[in-house]
Amino acid sequence: MKKLKKNGKIILALLIGVIVILTICSVHLGAAKEDLSQGELIGYIVSAVIVSSLVIGLSWFIYRKKDITPEKIFLYTMPIICILFIVFMPMYKSHDEHAHWHRIYEISTGKLVTALNQEGHVESTLPKSVVCPDWTYMNYGEVIKQLQNKIDNNDTTNDVYIVTSAVYSPIQYAAEDIAIAVARVVIKTPIILAYIGRLANLALCLFLMYEAIKKIPFGKNILLCIAYIPALIEGISSMSGDGVTFAVALFYLAYILSIAFDANKEKITKKDKIILTVFSILIASCKIVYLPFIGMLLLLPKEKYKDRKEQLQFLGIAWSTAMVISLGWLAFSGRYLADLSGLANSAPGEQTKKLITNPFSFVQSFFYNLELNGGNYLTQIFGSSIGWFEFVKLVSIVPYTLMFLFVFVSVMDKSCKGKLSFFQKVILLLVIGAILALTFLSLYIQWTKPESQGIDGIQGRYFIPLLPALGLLLGSCQKIKADYAEQSVAKGIGMIGLMVQLQFILTIYIDNI
Repeated sequence: MKKLKKNGKIILALLIGVIVILTICSVHLGAAKEDLSQGELIGYIVSAVIVSSLVIGLSWFIYRKKDITPEKIFLYTMPIICILFIVFMPMYKSHDEHAHWHRIYEISTGKLVTALNQEGHVESTLPKSVVCPDWTYMNYGEVIKQLQNKIDNNDTTNDVYIVTSAVYSPIQYAAEDIAIAVARVVIKTPIILAYIGRLANLALCLFLMYEAIKKIPFGKNILLCIAYIPALIEGISSMSGDGVTFAVALFYLAYILSIAFDANKEKITKKDKIILTVFSILIASCKIVYLPFIGMLLLLPKEKYKDRKEQLQFLGIAWSTAMVISLGWLAFSGRYLADLSGLANSAPGEQTKKLITNPFSFVQSFFYNLELNGGNYLTQIFGSSIGWFEFVKLVSIVPYTLMFLFVFVSVMDKSCKGKLSFFQKVILLLVIGAILALTFLSLYIQWTKPESQGIDGIQGRYFIPLLPALGLLLGSCQKIKADYAEQSVAKGIGMIGLMVQLQFILTIYIDNI
């Protein structure tokens, strides 16, 4: 009887899953059938069947697997999801990916900084064959055509869109740069090199995220839930600099907490200090607005040090090194900001003067922006749209499902209850607040038109690195009694996360055929 009851639950779960899958597929077909040719319709159906089969198969595997951990669920599902994204999302169509590709290729040839012309404008010289074609025309057919394109180093151009990526530190592109520099020895097809860049970025990010979920002493399900956010998947599966930012932020917090709450590790080791210093530099180099992340080093209890002197010495070295490198690159890359501001048609000098003479104007713009766009930021974080200019629009069920799942998992996570001290909660809250303030402030100065009432250029994906800290705060502060087994919750996250990806991948397909 027990076996029959158990099998009945499995069958019911699968039937519900199939119904949801067929419903989503029918919605897509109903919306697109008038525009699809017979061949495209067949391609869509085949893609839907393949992706649906993977979703059902992986969900069945997760459900049946005993003693499965959150990091194992991540390992079984995320590489497949990300490979599907790489296959279905045409090259150069992710956020700023064409600009990132130009910057990555430039660095791979040994040019660590982008040149300026005599007028002081950003100007990079690359082979014409390497320069990305108009991204708006990139689809599956165009990707195949690009396989015939070969690198000709003698035919160059300086008409290269690189303004938005010139300000990025070479450190952020390390994985792609190394992979492409090596691959260029034998591969002369630009688009193949670009896909190698995507895979290199994905490999690094998946490794860091897996280690983060594995190392973090509590809140593993929170990190697993965050991993299924479409904007995060887009970042780590493309050549965007955002992927490294997301992965490094997760690993940085997880590594700090693994030391802070490891009862078997009485003192912080030299190896720990080196790793934390390196990742302090990495997170601060991703974008200047993430510099406050290094404040998380204060989460380490003083008992983890031999004495007060060792604590101050380590914090001093880690903070000063990260700040000098980050601020140093900001000062150097400031010469690119004139073009970047010109792109936004803003006046940073006028905005800075306005901020100094009337700081309340920024506060007013901040709250006006939250009132006007706060809801959009939330849905953007959890997957309302992806791609360059957000050309892929996902149905509302995606962001709201993931948003609800994130809040539910955070509040109900038993492993977080009573773990963080009051001081540690304050540190996390201050770090979140400082990054939020810097993000809005930087875009207020660099991207906002003087006549604008709000703050231009804010995108929800900028706040994804804050979700782990926010989730841990929610879990630690809430005292709601939860009777859910951690493993059951992890399985639920994995299965729901997979179901969401079905709609995610098929929407990308529909928008690119």
